[in-house]
Amino acid sequence: MGELHHIRGKNIYVERHGDPSSPALFYLHGGPGSSCYDFMSIQADRLSKSLYVIGIDQRGVLRSEGLQEDDKLSPADIVEDAEELRKKLGISSWSVLSHSFGGYLAVLYASKYPRSIERLIFESPGFDFKLVLNSLLTQASVIFDRNNQSQEAEITRNHVNANLETPKLMEIWLETGGKLGKNREDLYFYGPEKDVFEIMFSKAPSEIQNRLPQIQSHFTKLHEDQTMYESVLDDLSTLPHQSLVITSTYDFVFCEKQYNFVRDNVENAEITIFNKSGHFPRIEEPDEYTNVVKEFVLN
Repeated sequence: MGELHHIRGKNIYVERHGDPSSPALFYLHGGPGSSCYDFMSIQADRLSKSLYVIGIDQRGVLRSEGLQEDDKLSPADIVEDAEELRKKLGISSWSVLSHSFGGYLAVLYASKYPRSIERLIFESPGFDFKLVLNSLLTQASVIFDRNNQSQEAEITRNHVNANLETPKLMEIWLETGGKLGKNREDLYFYGPEKDVFEIMFSKAPSEIQNRLPQIQSHFTKLHEDQTMYESVLDDLSTLPHQSLVITSTYDFVFCEKQYNFVRDNVENAEITIFNKSGHFPRIEEPDEYTNVVKEFVLN
């Protein structure tokens, strides 16, 4: 199902499922650098019974062509890749389903090319990295306390209260995530099975396993560009598209402050809350997720 398309100087991995005459649904993964592999593994067969599902590994990610040392990368590059792909596939407009950091990208995309998009679906979105990182760090301090690591908990809370610049906050989060070890997955999964990605990628073809390290360069270059650290919440409030935000009771990325902003300021958005999921409702409650997405796109 996967193929490489030459887009704006790079070979981009594209995966398509379903009948091309069905309503098109384009998936924008998060991470940065997560790839569309897990989404397609869980949701492609389910959604493609009634939708034409398209996903990419973004520029430099996994099965797409790797980034060179002198390559630059910004969120705008990913948006332009998506729009160029839409044209190449001959799709007049599509609905966009995004996850996490993909939600940030989807807002940029819809702002620049509003006529290319029918509807927007945001799964556990991160529209403002500073709010996201402060939320994750706050919850990390709870985990440290729970594991009797009171000193680490206090250090983490101090970082949250220090009002640091977002790029610095990201560096602290990466360091903190390393200190959490396996407990880091408690921030992303609600149920008892928290090693979902470890198991999934251990069963992946060797070509995928061997290319996992190149994901880092995608994140590194976006971090160096720093555009992704600018909030898009205000842009979101101006979009004319009907939008659906899928979140969950135990998602710490789409935090309370972002939830309140969407509820109070985005007139065209509805919010659906899953009760037995963390950051990945599509994985922990897959059938209900499929039904919610299909109903929104088709109706």
